[in-house]
Amino acid sequence: MFLSFILFSAPIFLSVADAVLPSIILSSFFSLLRLSPSTVSSHISNYDFRYSLIDIPLISIIRSAIILCVYGLCDGPKLSRGPYLTITMICSICSLIYVSFKAAVVFGEPVVGDGGGKFRTEEVALFVCSWVLAIGHI
Repeated sequence: MFLSFILFSAPIFLSVADAVLPSIILSSFFSLLRLSPSTVSSHISNYDFRYSLIDIPLISIIRSAIILCVYGLCDGPKLSRGPYLTITMICSICSLIYVSFKAAVVFGEPVVGDGGGKFRTEEVALFVCSWVLAIGHI
């Protein structure tokens, strides 16, 4: 019974994980940087596509919200085709393209002051988590 519950509720579990995991990774990254609320607000106001990572969890949350809304509107056999599959594929592919482009930009330049070309494991984990969860939705 538990296995069938997990199997039939997989889109819900994946969407919740998609909304939560990147946020947890980013918060651990921020704790390493010792950010206070004032520096977080300045980071948001001075957003730079090349250096800011706040948009990755936001993309995951938006993707999950859209997919959960469509999942709630669809029922039964319609889940394997139709609007749910179409919206899930569009959201996942668009977010994969965005995150891949951002990763190419972020990892294409060495981090200032790190000795050249080394990346924090939290940055890599954030991108990999977003990619894996987007592919999981597909």
